[in-house]
Amino acid sequence: MGGAIYIIQNGNRLIRMEETDYTREEDFQQLLENFPDLLAGEQINSYEPRRWLFVAREVGIPGEENGSNRWALDHLFLDQDAIPTFVEVKRKSDTRLRREVVGQMLDYAANATVYLPENEIERLFITNCEELGQDPDEKLSMFLRDNADHSSFWDRAKSNLKEGKVRLVFVADRIPTELQRIIEFLNERMQPTEVLGVEIRQFTGEGFSTHIPRVIGQTGEAKLNKGARSQTTERAYGKWNKATFLDDARTRGLKEEHLNAISQIYDFAEQEQHQSNPWGSGTGKGSFNPKFSEVSRRSPFTIWSDGILEFKFSWLTDSSNAERFCEIFQSELIKAGVPIPAVAKGNRDPRVPVTEWVLWMDQLISATRAALNKYRVETNLNN
Repeated sequence: MGGAIYIIQNGNRLIRMEETDYTREEDFQQLLENFPDLLAGEQINSYEPRRWLFVAREVGIPGEENGSNRWALDHLFLDQDAIPTFVEVKRKSDTRLRREVVGQMLDYAANATVYLPENEIERLFITNCEELGQDPDEKLSMFLRDNADHSSFWDRAKSNLKEGKVRLVFVADRIPTELQRIIEFLNERMQPTEVLGVEIRQFTGEGFSTHIPRVIGQTGEAKLNKGARSQTTERAYGKWNKATFLDDARTRGLKEEHLNAISQIYDFAEQEQHQSNPWGSGTGKGSFNPKFSEVSRRSPFTIWSDGILEFKFSWLTDSSNAERFCEIFQSELIKAGVPIPAVAKGNRDPRVPVTEWVLWMDQLISATRAALNKYRVETNLNN
Protein backbone atom coordinates (compact mmCIF):
# COMPACT_ATOMS: atom_id res chain seq x y z
CA MET A 1 0.00 0.00 0.00
CA GLY A 2 1.22 3.49 -0.79
CA GLY A 3 -0.94 6.21 0.72
CA ALA A 4 -4.45 7.52 1.16
CA ILE A 5 -6.93 9.93 -0.38
CA TYR A 6 -9.91 11.63 1.23
CA ILE A 7 -13.50 12.12 0.14
CA ILE A 8 -15.70 14.77 1.72
CA GLN A 9 -19.27 13.48 1.77
CA ASN A 10 -22.15 15.98 1.87
CA GLY A 11 -19.72 18.71 2.88
CA ASN A 12 -19.42 17.54 6.48
CA ARG A 13 -17.95 14.03 6.57
CA LEU A 14 -14.40 13.02 5.78
CA ILE A 15 -13.84 9.49 4.44
CA ARG A 16 -10.31 8.16 4.37
CA MET A 17 -9.59 5.74 1.54
CA GLU A 18 -6.48 3.58 1.64
CA GLU A 19 -4.64 2.35 -1.44
CA THR A 20 -5.37 -1.36 -1.78
CA ASP A 21 -4.35 -4.14 -4.12
CA TYR A 22 -6.73 -5.81 -6.54
CA THR A 23 -7.43 -9.18 -4.93
CA ARG A 24 -7.57 -11.21 -8.13
CA GLU A 25 -6.61 -10.54 -11.73
CA GLU A 26 -10.10 -11.72 -12.73
CA ASP A 27 -11.62 -8.87 -10.65
CA PHE A 28 -9.29 -6.39 -12.36
CA GLN A 29 -10.26 -7.68 -15.81
CA GLN A 30 -13.98 -7.60 -15.02
CA LEU A 31 -13.62 -4.01 -13.84
CA LEU A 32 -12.30 -2.95 -17.25
CA GLU A 33 -15.03 -4.84 -19.08
CA ASN A 34 -17.71 -3.13 -17.00
CA PHE A 35 -16.08 0.30 -16.95
CA PRO A 36 -13.88 0.80 -20.05
CA ASP A 37 -13.65 4.54 -19.34
CA LEU A 38 -10.96 3.57 -16.83
CA LEU A 39 -8.65 3.32 -19.86
CA ALA A 40 -8.53 7.12 -19.64
CA GLY A 41 -9.37 8.04 -23.23
CA GLU A 42 -9.21 11.73 -22.37
CA GLN A 43 -5.56 11.35 -21.36
CA ILE A 44 -4.71 9.44 -24.53
CA ASN A 45 -6.17 12.19 -26.73
CA SER A 46 -7.22 15.38 -24.97
CA TYR A 47 -8.50 16.99 -28.20
CA GLU A 48 -10.69 14.05 -29.16
CA PRO A 49 -10.98 11.75 -26.12
CA ARG A 50 -10.99 8.09 -27.01
CA ARG A 51 -14.23 6.23 -26.43
CA TRP A 52 -14.26 2.46 -26.10
CA LEU A 53 -16.41 -0.25 -27.64
CA PHE A 54 -15.86 -3.51 -25.81
CA VAL A 55 -15.48 -6.38 -28.28
CA ALA A 56 -14.54 -9.46 -26.25
CA ARG A 57 -12.39 -11.00 -23.54
CA GLU A 58 -9.93 -13.87 -23.96
CA VAL A 59 -9.61 -13.31 -27.70
CA GLY A 60 -7.96 -16.25 -29.41
CA ILE A 61 -5.09 -15.43 -31.76
CA PRO A 62 -3.65 -18.03 -34.17
CA GLY A 63 0.04 -18.37 -34.94
CA GLU A 64 -0.34 -19.42 -38.58
CA GLU A 65 -2.72 -19.18 -41.52
CA ASN A 66 -5.97 -21.03 -40.73
CA GLY A 67 -4.29 -22.35 -37.59
CA SER A 68 -5.80 -22.95 -34.19
CA ASN A 69 -5.54 -20.29 -31.50
CA ARG A 70 -2.13 -20.11 -29.86
CA TRP A 71 -2.58 -17.08 -27.57
CA ALA A 72 -5.45 -15.44 -25.67
CA LEU A 73 -5.60 -11.64 -25.39
CA ASP A 74 -7.21 -10.35 -22.17
CA HIS A 75 -9.40 -7.66 -23.78
CA LEU A 76 -10.09 -6.31 -27.24
CA PHE A 77 -11.66 -2.87 -27.65
CA LEU A 78 -12.28 -0.55 -30.62
CA ASP A 79 -12.22 3.22 -30.35
CA GLN A 80 -14.48 5.55 -32.34
CA ASP A 81 -11.98 5.51 -35.23
CA ALA A 82 -12.20 1.69 -35.34
CA ILE A 83 -8.63 1.28 -34.09
CA PRO A 84 -8.26 -2.17 -32.50
CA THR A 85 -7.00 -1.75 -28.95
CA PHE A 86 -5.30 -4.76 -27.38
CA VAL A 87 -5.34 -4.72 -23.58
CA GLU A 88 -3.29 -6.99 -21.35
CA VAL A 89 -3.96 -6.82 -17.60
CA LYS A 90 -1.48 -7.71 -14.87
CA ARG A 91 -1.35 -7.05 -11.13
CA LYS A 92 1.84 -5.57 -9.69
CA SER A 93 2.45 -8.85 -7.83
CA ASP A 94 2.75 -10.74 -11.14
CA THR A 95 6.43 -11.15 -11.97
CA ARG A 96 5.61 -11.30 -15.68
CA LEU A 97 4.83 -7.57 -15.50
CA ARG A 98 8.53 -6.77 -15.85
CA ARG A 99 9.54 -8.01 -19.29
CA GLU A 100 7.67 -11.16 -20.24
CA VAL A 101 4.42 -9.26 -20.81
CA VAL A 102 6.11 -7.15 -23.51
CA GLY A 103 7.00 -10.17 -25.63
CA GLN A 104 3.53 -11.53 -24.98
CA MET A 105 1.84 -8.37 -26.28
CA LEU A 106 4.10 -8.15 -29.34
CA ASP A 107 3.21 -11.77 -30.17
CA TYR A 108 -0.47 -10.83 -30.03
CA ALA A 109 -0.06 -7.82 -32.31
CA ALA A 110 2.32 -9.39 -34.83
CA ASN A 111 0.14 -12.45 -35.35
CA ALA A 112 -3.30 -10.84 -35.08
CA THR A 113 -2.50 -8.38 -37.87
CA VAL A 114 -1.63 -11.29 -40.17
CA TYR A 115 -3.61 -14.35 -39.08
CA LEU A 116 -6.81 -13.12 -37.42
CA PRO A 117 -9.68 -13.92 -39.85
CA GLU A 118 -10.91 -10.86 -41.73
CA ASN A 119 -14.30 -10.56 -40.07
CA GLU A 120 -13.28 -11.95 -36.70
CA ILE A 121 -13.56 -8.68 -34.76
CA GLU A 122 -17.13 -8.09 -35.94
CA ARG A 123 -18.01 -11.74 -35.25
CA LEU A 124 -16.58 -11.55 -31.73
CA PHE A 125 -18.54 -8.37 -31.02
CA ILE A 126 -21.81 -9.87 -32.25
CA THR A 127 -21.25 -13.11 -30.34
CA ASN A 128 -20.43 -11.30 -27.12
CA CYS A 129 -23.51 -9.08 -27.42
CA GLU A 130 -25.74 -12.07 -28.02
CA GLU A 131 -24.30 -13.86 -25.00
CA LEU A 132 -25.09 -10.81 -22.87
CA GLY A 133 -28.60 -10.49 -24.31
CA GLN A 134 -27.75 -7.23 -26.10
CA ASP A 135 -28.64 -6.14 -29.61
CA PRO A 136 -25.32 -5.67 -31.50
CA ASP A 137 -26.71 -3.12 -33.98
CA GLU A 138 -28.32 -1.08 -31.24
CA LYS A 139 -25.16 -1.13 -29.14
CA LEU A 140 -22.99 -0.09 -32.07
CA SER A 141 -25.41 2.70 -33.02
CA MET A 142 -25.26 4.07 -29.48
CA PHE A 143 -21.47 3.95 -29.56
CA LEU A 144 -21.21 5.63 -32.97
CA ARG A 145 -23.93 8.09 -31.90
CA ASP A 146 -25.74 7.49 -35.20
CA ASN A 147 -23.21 9.50 -37.19
CA ALA A 148 -21.45 6.67 -39.00
CA ASP A 149 -22.41 3.70 -41.12
CA HIS A 150 -21.96 0.29 -39.47
CA SER A 151 -20.45 -1.38 -42.52
CA SER A 152 -17.93 1.45 -42.95
CA PHE A 153 -16.94 1.16 -39.30
CA TRP A 154 -16.23 -2.57 -39.63
CA ASP A 155 -14.37 -1.91 -42.89
CA ARG A 156 -12.15 0.56 -41.07
CA ALA A 157 -11.53 -1.89 -38.22
CA LYS A 158 -10.47 -4.56 -40.70
CA SER A 159 -8.27 -2.13 -42.62
CA ASN A 160 -6.66 -0.75 -39.46
CA LEU A 161 -5.83 -4.25 -38.24
CA LYS A 162 -4.25 -5.33 -41.52
CA GLU A 163 -2.21 -2.11 -41.72
CA GLY A 164 -0.96 -2.52 -38.14
CA LYS A 165 -2.79 0.60 -37.03
CA VAL A 166 -3.50 -0.81 -33.59
CA ARG A 167 -3.04 0.28 -29.98
CA LEU A 168 -1.26 -1.89 -27.42
CA VAL A 169 -2.17 -1.08 -23.80
CA PHE A 170 -0.49 -2.57 -20.75
CA VAL A 171 -2.75 -2.19 -17.71
CA ALA A 172 -1.61 -2.69 -14.12
CA ASP A 173 -2.25 -1.30 -10.66
CA ARG A 174 1.40 -0.29 -10.59
CA ILE A 175 3.62 -0.18 -13.67
CA PRO A 176 7.27 -0.75 -12.74
CA THR A 177 10.00 1.57 -13.97
CA GLU A 178 11.47 -1.11 -16.26
CA LEU A 179 8.17 -1.58 -18.08
CA GLN A 180 7.52 2.15 -18.27
CA ARG A 181 10.80 2.74 -20.09
CA ILE A 182 10.09 -0.08 -22.54
CA ILE A 183 6.62 1.35 -23.26
CA GLU A 184 8.08 4.82 -23.88
CA PHE A 185 10.80 3.38 -26.11
CA LEU A 186 8.34 1.39 -28.23
CA ASN A 187 5.82 4.22 -28.50
CA GLU A 188 8.47 6.64 -29.71
CA ARG A 189 9.59 4.30 -32.47
CA MET A 190 6.63 2.17 -33.61
CA GLN A 191 4.56 3.44 -36.51
CA PRO A 192 1.63 3.24 -37.00
CA THR A 193 1.19 1.20 -33.80
CA GLU A 194 0.62 3.06 -30.53
CA VAL A 195 2.03 1.55 -27.31
CA LEU A 196 0.77 2.79 -23.93
CA GLY A 197 0.53 1.81 -20.32
CA VAL A 198 -2.39 2.60 -18.03
CA GLU A 199 -1.73 2.45 -14.32
CA ILE A 200 -4.99 2.18 -12.35
CA ARG A 201 -4.56 2.63 -8.61
CA GLN A 202 -7.38 1.52 -6.32
CA PHE A 203 -8.41 3.18 -3.05
CA THR A 204 -11.08 1.73 -0.77
CA GLY A 205 -12.81 2.73 2.44
CA GLU A 206 -16.19 2.44 4.16
CA GLY A 207 -17.73 0.52 1.26
CA PHE A 208 -16.51 2.92 -1.43
CA SER A 209 -13.86 2.35 -4.07
CA THR A 210 -12.03 4.92 -6.17
CA HIS A 211 -9.89 4.11 -9.20
CA ILE A 212 -7.35 6.61 -10.54
CA PRO A 213 -5.91 5.96 -14.02
CA ARG A 214 -2.67 7.42 -15.35
CA VAL A 215 -1.50 6.98 -18.95
CA ILE A 216 2.18 6.17 -19.50
CA GLY A 217 4.18 6.32 -22.71
CA GLN A 218 3.28 9.70 -24.16
CA THR A 219 6.71 11.26 -24.10
CA GLY A 220 7.39 14.48 -25.98
CA GLU A 221 9.01 12.60 -28.85
CA ALA A 222 6.14 10.10 -29.06
CA LYS A 223 3.57 12.91 -29.17
CA LEU A 224 5.52 14.59 -31.96
CA ASN A 225 5.75 11.37 -33.99
CA LYS A 226 2.13 10.33 -33.44
CA GLY A 227 0.86 13.87 -33.88
CA ALA A 228 1.80 13.98 -37.54
CA ARG A 229 -0.11 10.74 -38.10
CA SER A 230 -3.13 11.99 -36.13
CA GLN A 231 -3.38 15.13 -38.24
CA THR A 232 -3.18 13.04 -41.41
CA THR A 233 -5.92 10.78 -40.06
CA GLU A 234 -8.12 13.75 -39.21
CA ARG A 235 -7.74 15.20 -42.68
CA ALA A 236 -8.46 11.84 -44.30
CA TYR A 237 -11.56 11.07 -42.25
CA GLY A 238 -14.68 11.48 -44.34
CA LYS A 239 -12.75 12.65 -47.42
CA TRP A 240 -14.06 10.07 -49.86
CA ASN A 241 -16.27 10.84 -52.82
CA LYS A 242 -16.21 9.70 -56.44
CA ALA A 243 -13.46 12.12 -57.47
CA THR A 244 -11.11 11.46 -54.53
CA PHE A 245 -11.74 7.72 -54.77
CA LEU A 246 -10.77 7.62 -58.46
CA ASP A 247 -7.76 9.86 -57.81
CA ASP A 248 -6.55 7.49 -55.11
CA ALA A 249 -7.15 4.51 -57.39
CA ARG A 250 -5.12 6.23 -60.10
CA THR A 251 -2.17 6.78 -57.75
CA ARG A 252 -2.30 3.05 -56.89
CA GLY A 253 -1.66 2.15 -60.53
CA LEU A 254 -5.16 1.35 -61.80
CA LYS A 255 -5.55 1.79 -65.55
CA GLU A 256 -8.19 3.89 -67.28
CA GLU A 257 -10.18 0.78 -68.23
CA HIS A 258 -10.31 -0.13 -64.53
CA LEU A 259 -11.40 3.39 -63.53
CA ASN A 260 -14.11 3.31 -66.21
CA ALA A 261 -15.38 -0.01 -64.86
CA ILE A 262 -15.60 1.41 -61.33
CA SER A 263 -17.43 4.46 -62.68
CA GLN A 264 -19.97 2.24 -64.47
CA ILE A 265 -20.71 0.32 -61.30
CA TYR A 266 -21.02 3.62 -59.42
CA ASP A 267 -23.51 4.93 -62.02
CA PHE A 268 -25.55 1.73 -61.80
CA ALA A 269 -25.62 1.83 -58.01
CA GLU A 270 -26.59 5.51 -57.99
CA GLN A 271 -29.60 4.68 -60.17
CA GLU A 272 -30.68 1.74 -58.03
CA GLN A 273 -29.73 2.62 -54.46
CA HIS A 274 -31.91 4.64 -52.13
CA GLN A 275 -29.38 5.34 -49.43
CA SER A 276 -26.83 8.16 -49.34
CA ASN A 277 -23.09 8.06 -48.72
CA PRO A 278 -21.79 4.81 -50.14
CA TRP A 279 -18.22 5.85 -49.28
CA GLY A 280 -16.18 4.32 -46.50
CA SER A 281 -14.25 6.31 -43.93
CA GLY A 282 -10.96 4.43 -44.05
CA THR A 283 -7.82 6.53 -43.78
CA GLY A 284 -5.56 4.08 -45.59
CA LYS A 285 -7.54 3.51 -48.78
CA GLY A 286 -11.00 4.29 -50.07
CA SER A 287 -13.96 1.95 -50.27
CA PHE A 288 -17.15 2.18 -52.28
CA ASN A 289 -20.13 0.34 -50.76
CA PRO A 290 -23.33 0.40 -52.85
CA LYS A 291 -26.29 -0.10 -50.49
CA PHE A 292 -29.94 -0.75 -51.23
CA SER A 293 -32.01 0.40 -48.27
CA GLU A 294 -35.00 -1.85 -48.98
CA VAL A 295 -32.67 -4.84 -48.56
CA SER A 296 -30.17 -3.88 -45.87
CA ARG A 297 -28.14 -0.95 -44.64
CA ARG A 298 -25.11 -3.05 -45.53
CA SER A 299 -23.72 -3.49 -49.02
CA PRO A 300 -23.62 -6.76 -50.99
CA PHE A 301 -20.12 -5.96 -52.27
CA THR A 302 -17.34 -3.43 -51.79
CA ILE A 303 -14.84 -2.00 -54.25
CA TRP A 304 -11.57 -0.75 -52.76
CA SER A 305 -9.44 1.98 -54.29
CA ASP A 306 -6.69 -0.57 -54.95
CA GLY A 307 -9.15 -2.28 -57.31
CA ILE A 308 -10.15 -5.21 -55.11
CA LEU A 309 -13.80 -6.25 -55.34
CA GLU A 310 -14.98 -7.99 -52.18
CA PHE A 311 -18.28 -9.83 -51.99
CA LYS A 312 -19.88 -9.19 -48.58
CA PHE A 313 -22.06 -12.27 -48.17
CA SER A 314 -21.37 -12.40 -44.44
CA TRP A 315 -22.77 -8.88 -44.03
CA LEU A 316 -26.21 -9.71 -45.36
CA THR A 317 -27.37 -11.25 -42.09
CA ASP A 318 -28.91 -8.27 -40.28
CA SER A 319 -32.48 -9.30 -41.16
CA SER A 320 -34.45 -12.10 -42.80
CA ASN A 321 -34.93 -9.83 -45.83
CA ALA A 322 -31.18 -9.36 -46.16
CA GLU A 323 -30.58 -13.10 -45.87
CA ARG A 324 -33.17 -13.77 -48.56
CA PHE A 325 -31.62 -11.18 -50.87
CA CYS A 326 -28.21 -12.80 -50.30
CA GLU A 327 -29.59 -16.15 -51.49
CA ILE A 328 -31.10 -14.55 -54.60
CA PHE A 329 -27.94 -12.52 -55.27
CA GLN A 330 -25.66 -15.56 -55.16
CA SER A 331 -28.04 -17.50 -57.40
CA GLU A 332 -28.15 -14.68 -59.97
CA LEU A 333 -24.35 -14.35 -59.94
CA ILE A 334 -24.02 -18.03 -60.81
CA LYS A 335 -26.74 -17.77 -63.46
CA ALA A 336 -24.96 -14.77 -65.04
CA GLY A 337 -21.69 -16.69 -65.21
CA VAL A 338 -19.82 -14.65 -62.60
CA PRO A 339 -16.88 -16.85 -61.48
CA ILE A 340 -17.08 -16.36 -57.71
CA PRO A 341 -13.78 -17.67 -56.31
CA ALA A 342 -13.63 -20.26 -53.58
CA VAL A 343 -13.67 -18.68 -50.15
CA ALA A 344 -10.92 -19.14 -47.59
CA LYS A 345 -11.59 -21.03 -44.36
CA GLY A 346 -13.52 -18.86 -41.92
CA ASN A 347 -14.19 -16.15 -44.52
CA ARG A 348 -17.41 -16.01 -46.53
CA ASP A 349 -16.35 -12.90 -48.42
CA PRO A 350 -14.20 -13.70 -51.49
CA ARG A 351 -11.94 -10.98 -52.92
CA VAL A 352 -11.16 -10.50 -56.61
CA PRO A 353 -8.51 -8.20 -58.19
CA VAL A 354 -9.66 -5.63 -60.72
CA THR A 355 -7.73 -7.36 -63.53
CA GLU A 356 -10.14 -10.29 -63.15
CA TRP A 357 -13.50 -8.72 -62.32
CA VAL A 358 -13.23 -6.08 -65.05
CA LEU A 359 -13.68 -8.98 -67.51
CA TRP A 360 -17.13 -9.82 -66.11
CA MET A 361 -18.27 -6.41 -64.89
CA ASP A 362 -21.34 -6.43 -67.15
CA GLN A 363 -22.44 -9.78 -65.69
CA LEU A 364 -21.96 -8.43 -62.16
CA ILE A 365 -24.20 -5.44 -62.88
CA SER A 366 -26.86 -7.53 -64.60
CA ALA A 367 -26.84 -10.11 -61.78
CA THR A 368 -27.22 -7.39 -59.14
CA ARG A 369 -30.07 -5.76 -61.08
CA ALA A 370 -31.79 -9.13 -61.57
CA ALA A 371 -31.45 -9.97 -57.88
CA LEU A 372 -32.95 -6.62 -56.87
CA ASN A 373 -35.86 -7.03 -59.27
CA LYS A 374 -36.57 -10.59 -58.14
CA TYR A 375 -36.34 -9.56 -54.50
CA ARG A 376 -38.76 -6.67 -55.08
CA VAL A 377 -41.26 -8.94 -56.79
CA GLU A 378 -41.08 -11.42 -53.90
CA THR A 379 -41.48 -8.82 -51.18
CA ASN A 380 -44.38 -7.14 -53.01
CA LEU A 381 -46.18 -10.49 -53.28
CA ASN A 382 -45.56 -11.24 -49.61
CA ASN A 383 -46.86 -7.85 -48.58
